[in-house]
This record gives sequence, C-alpha cells and structure tokens, in this order.
Amino acid sequence: MQELPQLFLGERRLRADAESGYGLHLVEALATSWGITDRVVGKTVWAELFAGHH
Repeated sequence: MQELPQLFLGERRLRADAESGYGLHLVEALATSWGITDRVVGKTVWAELFAGHH
C-alpha cells in the first residue's frame, strides 16, 4: 500500500468549468482516510467514509 495522495493531487489547478479531474479531490474532501495501492497493472484508490448515526 502506498499512501501518497499529495503525489497525485500535486499542484494541479482545475478550472471552474472543467468537466473532469475532480475525482481525487472529491475523495480527499469526503474521506476520513484514503490511499493508493499499486497493482501489476494500474492502481487502486481506496477510501474510508464516515457514515454517521441514524
């Protein structure tokens, strides 16, 4: 497991009218914890979310 979210978020600036590129920013904003796991082919992004009490 590799927890280097800032490596992927970096200094990238998104335009307000951009239609893509928000995925990891949304994960970072909503998750209590998240990271990236390298695979033989590609990567897996995992996240833990707080569900709250009903």
